[in-house]
Amino acid sequence: MASRSFRGRTTLAAVVATLAVLMVAAPVSAGSTVQPVEIESVMVVGGNPNVGDFERTSGSDLICDQGAVTDTRYVWGASQGRGGNPNGLQLQVDKTFDCGDGLLFLRLEIKGVLADETFLWTVVGGTGPYAGVHGHGDGWTDTSNFDACSCVTNYYSGFLVG
Repeated sequence: MASRSFRGRTTLAAVVATLAVLMVAAPVSAGSTVQPVEIESVMVVGGNPNVGDFERTSGSDLICDQGAVTDTRYVWGASQGRGGNPNGLQLQVDKTFDCGDGLLFLRLEIKGVLADETFLWTVVGGTGPYAGVHGHGDGWTDTSNFDACSCVTNYYSGFLVG
């Protein structure tokens, strides 16, 4: 009798787990497409705020080919996990990508500052045709031109879903 009860609970648990997976996966797969994307942005550092231009270098058409990008928010000590500068303070930066027909908002969790900077990024919202776009990835910052132009180049790689 105990084995029948155990087998019944195991079957029920498997059915519940399968339904939970389907409920989460169905909305994403129903009308959404996961598309790889790579973006490059050149940011002029030291302004208030930092500004620059970006270009989608490959992948997803869920973001425009090119546009302007602005740092809109800096929060020291806000992130958890991999983010943080060499002193152990975490840095979170919000960026607005302006495509002309709408905006895409990204949040970066930064590790390191300028030299050896890497980051994780997440789409946190959008307007216009970018309102339903989600995504995430990682990236790094090239500082080799900093002395010449007070600028850095950010390289983003990841996925967009829309």
